[in-house]
Amino acid sequence: MSPAWQSAISALSLGSPLGNVVSTNNRPMEIQPYQTLTLSGMVRKSDNECIAITEPSESGCKGLGVCPRVVRVARVHVSVFNISAKTIKIAPKSVLCELQEAKVLRNWSPDSGCKTEITSKTGPPQKEKDDVITELKLDLSHLEPEM
Repeated sequence: MSPAWQSAISALSLGSPLGNVVSTNNRPMEIQPYQTLTLSGMVRKSDNECIAITEPSESGCKGLGVCPRVVRVARVHVSVFNISAKTIKIAPKSVLCELQEAKVLRNWSPDSGCKTEITSKTGPPQKEKDDVITELKLDLSHLEPEM
């Protein structure tokens, strides 16, 4: 497998979730069609606090969307939305979303490990384009050159 494909596949492979965020409301909540709410929740985790991203959970309420946001693990504010035409009811202590661990980059400088160089504004040189086309085994013989 080429390095480009390997990199793409490894980017899609997520680690195991930190845990599910459970609603802390004491009474059932209703989200009307096309409405967005921010609900309070918590995750049971014995480790110290870390930073995570909220994501939809398979065990969460059906039809409930979750806005991805960066949060601290413990008490979590989850922004949820309903894009269906029906009202969604959220029972107390139901799963709102799950958390995936995230690393937040506070500072960045071009010299910090990223070796990307921009050589021209017109794109990569023709040799690099030809290498990519050859590596992907594309047949472009049926295309006409641009004038």
